[in-house]
Amino acid sequence: MNKTTNPHKPWYSYKGGEYEDGPPFFYTSETIPWAKKLEANYAIIKPEIEKLMQSIGTSLDPYFNSELVHKKQSWKVGEFYFWSKKNEELCKYIPELDKILSSIPGFMTAGISVLSPNTDIKPHYGDTNTTLRAHLALKIPAKYPACGIGVGTEEMGWEEGKVLLFCDANYHRAWNHSNAIRHVLIVDVLRDEFKEQQKNICANVLSLIALQKLEYKIPFVKSLPGFIRGAIRLMFKTPIYFKL
Repeated sequence: MNKTTNPHKPWYSYKGGEYEDGPPFFYTSETIPWAKKLEANYAIIKPEIEKLMQSIGTSLDPYFNSELVHKKQSWKVGEFYFWSKKNEELCKYIPELDKILSSIPGFMTAGISVLSPNTDIKPHYGDTNTTLRAHLALKIPAKYPACGIGVGTEEMGWEEGKVLLFCDANYHRAWNHSNAIRHVLIVDVLRDEFKEQQKNICANVLSLIALQKLEYKIPFVKSLPGFIRGAIRLMFKTPIYFKL
């Protein structure tokens, strides 16, 4: 059993400690209707993402936490939705996918994740246990073990058109040891037991990420006492800094 966490209560990385809920580390899409829906619409989703990449792929932003990769610019993301906040500029490229995402109860986040050749994403914990994360594989240059993801003690490879499901609060990592680029669509959806807490969950995670970005911009903030960093995070949690 879990030593420090309760899978039926929200866990956030800003509280410190490790998430140790444990297996299952991966879930089957067959038991998750919205994951099956993503797979069923793969033939619609992939062309829209390909069109987007042809138009603006080179201008996608590097993932904000550059410490998670060894090489700069080797992990890029394009966020369509981020904890309920819509990116209108990118969503105009994906009208059909936008409709699909908007139809999913508890939908929180979606975006394209681009991993360069010969790149590793270092092991890390996610922000919260309140969601299930789906990777819909769009462009996979090599089979496992050359290209894959590890969650907890288990590892798997992606298969184009299929969804990998996991809770990213667990310790996880990913890698692309091929000579070509890897694309996956990331979708986060609230677990059923947390759907009544959607607004507070969004506020907590957005405030945490705002604090993290401030720490990377001004490293001194990382050295501040915990209660001061906590006060800064709570400041970011106010409606002045986000709209839901």
